[in-house]
Amino acid sequence: MSISPQTILAKILRSSRAIKEVLICDKVGLIISKVLRITPIEGLGAMESSCFKAAEEITEFLNLGKEVIHISVFPKLSIMGMEIGLGYLIIVLDHRTQFLLDSNVISSALNELVNMWINELGLQGFDFSVVEGVNKALGQIYTGTYKPMQIFQEAIDDFDMISVVLEQVKNPLIKTQCITNELGLSIAFQTSIKVEPDEFGGGLLSLDTIVKEKGESTGLGSPVMSIVFTDSGQGVMTAHAGTMEGDPIIYESLFSLEEGFVPILSEAGSIISTISQEYSDGQTKMFVETLEDIAKQIAPDVEASVRPGEIKTTSAAVAPTTTVGIEPVKQLLVEMGKNIEESVSYYMNQLSELMELVVSRSNELRGSLDSYDQDLQTWVNTNMDTFKQFSLDKDCKGEIDKWNQAMDIINSKLNHLDEK
Repeated sequence: MSISPQTILAKILRSSRAIKEVLICDKVGLIISKVLRITPIEGLGAMESSCFKAAEEITEFLNLGKEVIHISVFPKLSIMGMEIGLGYLIIVLDHRTQFLLDSNVISSALNELVNMWINELGLQGFDFSVVEGVNKALGQIYTGTYKPMQIFQEAIDDFDMISVVLEQVKNPLIKTQCITNELGLSIAFQTSIKVEPDEFGGGLLSLDTIVKEKGESTGLGSPVMSIVFTDSGQGVMTAHAGTMEGDPIIYESLFSLEEGFVPILSEAGSIISTISQEYSDGQTKMFVETLEDIAKQIAPDVEASVRPGEIKTTSAAVAPTTTVGIEPVKQLLVEMGKNIEESVSYYMNQLSELMELVVSRSNELRGSLDSYDQDLQTWVNTNMDTFKQFSLDKDCKGEIDKWNQAMDIINSKLNHLDEK
């Protein structure tokens, strides 16, 4: 029995309770297959298709190689898109519950998809090498040493605060940094490669604009940050950095993944935390809170915060000796209820889709059955005199009786399905 795309996607969905939807779309964003435990987000495929097209222009201009993963972090959900040759694999993730994914599960699923397409669709000559880049990037996203966010006091005390903030960052992994206005014009710029400020700022701003537009249209809201990872071990990032004189300012960077993405995330947090001391708004506060939460989850040397509904354990996964109050347990029960509710919703949606398919196919079958019966009866009536001439009319009626019995059985089965 051949494996189906839904079966492969379901493995990813089950690997984390934080994953809410997994889907495959083609290059123009049309959904090919999906599994989910929430109401589907309309326009998700088109959104990622647009984001990858915008990212392609940026990575080509900056000579960064092939874009393989795109992540947009929104206030409540993160969207992770992966280039898989024929289209994109998209994961909808509740990063507040868990940002860290099992890269081995995803890599295994990608390999299964490729094997399925090769063996069942005969795509032996198609180039699926991009999946190797995806697997490599997956291993880099969650690695590296986390450095707690800090405030650059020297920058705060300086008149040219934003420029001094970038000067304070001495991380060689960050090759280019820029603070721009919403027109892509540079406010502050720092680079170790050959690129003009407005070219860099304007290029990345085009991706930021696409993500914002698509995020609003899909109901996800405005992005906290957006990151593109390439198969060359590099990436680019955009994030909202505050509001200056009523207009938004954006932080942009080009970085190396030589030591993982965590150090980059740490530096971005320090930069925006410092800038927000003077240019803070609701979105920068959300950025810092989200970044801090994600960083604690992915950093191996930082003790993770205890989220509502979770009971903290020791490093040896042994229950603490102190008495646990009833409130955390109650919250744990609430989380359990939410998880069950989402699971029930997922399976009911799947059942509903199945029943709709059954009803649709049943109606098609009835129509085809009736049409054939009418044609058969007309043909028999037209030719009955000929059968009688050769004394074959009884044989003809015998065949018709077989058909009528079969029709009765088929209609009975269809009626039984309708009753269900």
